[in-house]
Amino acid sequence: MLKPGGRIVALCANGPRQNDVLKPLVTARGGLWEELAADTFRSAGTAVRCVLVAFTAPSH
Repeated sequence: MLKPGGRIVALCANGPRQNDVLKPLVTARGGLWEELAADTFRSAGTAVRCVLVAFTAPSH
């Protein structure tokens, strides 16, 4: 739902579904898919695997 040329930057869970569905969409658009270390949020009480995602919507 980005307007043309809009940019999104987000933290997402890094599980099988995200790798199967989201990662191909991001990489096909030349976006960033950066896996974070498993202990990135350990001080907040979680060891959930996360990924930093960033991409720009196509300009039409």
